[in-house]
Amino acid sequence: MGVIRRQGISITIIMVLGLGLGFLNRVWLYPAYIGAEALGLVQWLFACLSVATMVGNLGLDNIITRYYPRYEKQPEVFFSFTALYALVGVLLSILAFFLLKPFVLSSFSNEASSSLASQYYWLIYVGVFFYIVNDSLITYCKSLLKGAVTVFFNDFFQRLLVLALILLYWFGFISLSTLIILEVLNFAVILFFILAYMRSIGSLPLSFKGLQIFRSEQFKEIVNFGAYASFGRLGVILFNRLDILMVAAFINFEATGIYVIFVTISNLVYIPQQSFISVVAPLVAEASAKEDIGSIEAINKRTALNLLFVSGFVFLGIVVNIDNLVELIGRAEYREGISICWYLGIALLFSIACGVNSPILLNSPYFRLDLFAKIASGVIAVALNYFLIPEMGYTGAALGTAIVLVLLNCLLSGYIYLKMGIHSFSWNMLKVLVILLLLMVANSFLPAIEGVILDSIYRTAVLGGLYLALGWGWKVSGDLRFGG
Repeated sequence: MGVIRRQGISITIIMVLGLGLGFLNRVWLYPAYIGAEALGLVQWLFACLSVATMVGNLGLDNIITRYYPRYEKQPEVFFSFTALYALVGVLLSILAFFLLKPFVLSSFSNEASSSLASQYYWLIYVGVFFYIVNDSLITYCKSLLKGAVTVFFNDFFQRLLVLALILLYWFGFISLSTLIILEVLNFAVILFFILAYMRSIGSLPLSFKGLQIFRSEQFKEIVNFGAYASFGRLGVILFNRLDILMVAAFINFEATGIYVIFVTISNLVYIPQQSFISVVAPLVAEASAKEDIGSIEAINKRTALNLLFVSGFVFLGIVVNIDNLVELIGRAEYREGISICWYLGIALLFSIACGVNSPILLNSPYFRLDLFAKIASGVIAVALNYFLIPEMGYTGAALGTAIVLVLLNCLLSGYIYLKMGIHSFSWNMLKVLVILLLLMVANSFLPAIEGVILDSIYRTAVLGGLYLALGWGWKVSGDLRFGG
């Protein structure tokens, strides 16, 4: 358990640092020094690669996690199998995107964006190989309890390379076209370092022995499990990535870039829950195994309240600083995107208040609902975006996503309450919302001071300090009281 805990802490720290670098690159440097159109094009390519990976992964990451313990004493067999399985997935993804190319390019309403997509479409064929292989190797290393180093390369070092590319472009050493190509292909560098690391620890046992799993009776079981896992990812990808694809298709890459900037800012609200879910899920699983519904409800209520308070603090920081951030970027035309932060921020706070629905469902007899609900939410999001983006532009995509988030969590929370008689809500959540509303109103009365950075520091210090003080004084949660 000590090894697992150390790995978990190391991975969390690396991911937080990586998120900070990604935020710097995507929210400030790209829009300020390169432009929204280039950012939109790159993010469209990454969205395509995410969809391609969902198709070509074939549930491999879940397969590795589940079946590695069974083949732990035969690493050359299992590793070779995963390598061959990944190669099949890569070929299927490339074939799918090759066949879809005419449809994808014809879906653009903007001729300039369609031309750019056509110019860089080849990067999808190349990039999908690195995406799928890196994903499977990182999962494999986590099964070996050696995940921290590979996560460092994929989540931190990769973003450090992007920062280096942006600086090289800024100083005139590379062209914009070279920047875009190298940003996608820098995953080749990550693959090289991951393979070198795996070889250094003696965990790269390539051979053709993996073919015996393809011929075994267990192969059908593995494929069925992988297919089920792939469908689970389908809803997530539809929900998280197709909005980017649809904004690009219905408007243009510049609008996509602006949309991505404010979605990135909004997603800061959700980071506390993302970071904490890996801690909560085993506790829920343990309580579920004992059929201890009372403990599950206690974990759910306590987690939801504490995370709502923390995420509320983040949301307050976004609200009071968003105007200054837009001014710091120096692009007045981005101001329209501020509404994205409101739509998504409020929806994400509601989602957090609804608790840890997925871990509860996945560890219950009703686990299939989580899969169906996520697929349905992705389909509904696509339908809403189809109508809202032409009417409202990229803010319509944010509104559609927000609506689906609320509907999804209402469905899951309602189902859990009907079947298990538990929910995440408490009266103290109203205290959090009251504090948030009071301080957002107070923000409009604070006098501005000269300099956007100084003004942001001053607003964050005053209102953030009041938020923490009111939460402590009003006894929002015993876990959040200073000094225990």
